[in-house]
Amino acid sequence: MRIGRKHLGFGALILLLTFVVPSRADWEGGKRAYDEGDYATAVKELKPLAEKGNAEAQALLGLMFELGRGLPRDSGQAFKWYKAAAEQGNADGEFHLGIIYRNGVGVPKDAAQGLKWLKLSAAQGQPDAYLMLGMACLNVQDAPRDVVQADMWLHLAAARGEPLAARLPAKVERQMTPDQIAKAKALAAVWQAKVASRSHEKEKVH
Repeated sequence: MRIGRKHLGFGALILLLTFVVPSRADWEGGKRAYDEGDYATAVKELKPLAEKGNAEAQALLGLMFELGRGLPRDSGQAFKWYKAAAEQGNADGEFHLGIIYRNGVGVPKDAAQGLKWLKLSAAQGQPDAYLMLGMACLNVQDAPRDVVQADMWLHLAAARGEPLAARLPAKVERQMTPDQIAKAKALAAVWQAKVASRSHEKEKVH
């Protein structure tokens, strides 16, 4: 439920702002440092936030451990922080956790767990999750081969600007009937509407 000012006393409101605003500023500073390649500063800003439970910081810290940017490469630590972020519903954390399970990096390979977390990330409109789900539907080792589902996911990825997905739907559709193509596009439209509705509800809460 959104917290309105009329429900807070002045002192409580000041206390809330004192807690929220610096945390947001620290996150934005850490993210900016990461984007600029200043990984030492990024770690300094993000690690305390991650330890306090900030899901965005946790997901990015996991990526830094995975890639060895500003921190020793450590798949165990990457898994730890991705899982912490994912369990709070962070889309990037869910995506990376899904990839770790799918590929079996640092944990036993578990395609079902991988697909579960990728779908949770996709439910929030994460374009990389769309792409990976589309590819999984074309790979019988990951899931039953389903060209309609694959085409749906790839259209969604392309619509969100995922460059690798731009040409893939046309290639997949060479193996499909006109009815299958129409069904895939209809499913993509339904999914987009659901994601937009969830995003709108999330904005209302915050």
